[in-house]
Amino acid sequence: MTLMLAGMLSGEFSKGVDSRAHQKILWHLREQKERIEKLNPASQRNQNNDGPGEVSASIISVEQFDLLQTEIDEYQLATVEALIVQEKLIEAARERLNQILDQAYVLEDGRKVFKDRAGEKVYDVDGNEVEPEMISADSIPDHHPRFEDYWEKRQSLERLEQEQGELLDYQNQLDHAERRLRQGDVTGADFDDLRKELQRNATDAVRGQLDGSAKPEAATDSTRKPVDLDADLANAIKPNPLGLGR
Repeated sequence: MTLMLAGMLSGEFSKGVDSRAHQKILWHLREQKERIEKLNPASQRNQNNDGPGEVSASIISVEQFDLLQTEIDEYQLATVEALIVQEKLIEAARERLNQILDQAYVLEDGRKVFKDRAGEKVYDVDGNEVEPEMISADSIPDHHPRFEDYWEKRQSLERLEQEQGELLDYQNQLDHAERRLRQGDVTGADFDDLRKELQRNATDAVRGQLDGSAKPEAATDSTRKPVDLDADLANAIKPNPLGLGR
């Protein structure tokens, strides 16, 4: 993740993004493009010398570099926002689960158990049925939570933690793609494939942040459009760090 991204963990880039912060990141990307053009003019010449429809197999153009970096930055920002939301969901799920565990019936050996809603069987916290010789369902007072309630909340937490792991895996993929880009390891031959791969592997939570819905069901692989900020970059206004009028 770039240094720019490390400073953007405050939630400014969720729905209702702060306009000054947005202009700051756009100006950063515009300056980055200008630096690349100065330091690597050969890539621009390479682009101009290519024949119609020809893609260089050894180097990408300045515009391609800029587009891929912009997309990676946008995916990174969306992933960070999704991770922040996911952590809050996990904390809430853990709290609900702990509340049920605190109210569970405790055996003499310290194990916490639950009887099912039918009042016929008893289960431990791992979903194993407890032998009737150890304790019968009738022995557990009705005010204790039922096994199904506990198990649903445990599975909900596990799903959230799995989604968090998927977000972290995608973040690692983005970091790897950025390292390849900055090390000059992205060629014209695999430029499009890498963009499609990053788009295809974006999780539903990331897509929700990108399209502003922040709802996993709001987007699918078939409807997700690649990120393209060319117009915004062209019109980016240099930020005023002191907030003074122009």
